[in-house]
Amino acid sequence: MNEICQLSARISELTDHVEKARLRENELTERVARWVEHLREEKQKMLSRGSRLYATGTLSAIVSDDIEYNIGMLMQKRARVDQKLLETKQRKKEHKYQLKQMKQEMLLMHQELGDWDNKYDEICELLKLMDNTRRQLQERIKEQQQKETAAKLTCIELDKKLHELYDSITNEDETLKDDSNISNMETMRYHFAITTSESHQEVPTRRGISRMGQSVKL
Repeated sequence: MNEICQLSARISELTDHVEKARLRENELTERVARWVEHLREEKQKMLSRGSRLYATGTLSAIVSDDIEYNIGMLMQKRARVDQKLLETKQRKKEHKYQLKQMKQEMLLMHQELGDWDNKYDEICELLKLMDNTRRQLQERIKEQQQKETAAKLTCIELDKKLHELYDSITNEDETLKDDSNISNMETMRYHFAITTSESHQEVPTRRGISRMGQSVKL
């Protein structure tokens, strides 16, 4: 942006210099034209005087030719200056157009940055929600692990009690000789084996544990 402003200032300065040179050139051209006219008049006067002024007339003619040549050169320079002035004006227009485009691009970039800021805020909110959800899940997992640990400990204690009961029943079985008592004990062993296998396969609930404790007491 600073470079464009400097370039615009430089172009304006060059334009002013060109305008001043053009005015000066016009003034010089007018002066030279008047001088040429004056010389031409003097030339006519000198030619009318005759041969004695021939040398002076020849010199005036040479000077007049030089002046005309210089006028031609000045005209060519003026044409080149006009061309440069047109090029400068065209470049000035192009720079103004480029500056306008750059301003529009800056506005678009500002809008895009605003959109990205909004998206960033949304992502931050989502990250906060995800972090809270993750913490809640971790707490639930921890509670579930504690429950599973407590259930495993309960199962171990229950299994221990069932083994103790089985050992006591086995000792009593050795003392009994009656067939009816033996068949009853076999039936109890069968139910005990089924109960033991089920206790190892799944974790009992609190209600199931209380029922099994009541059956053990019976």
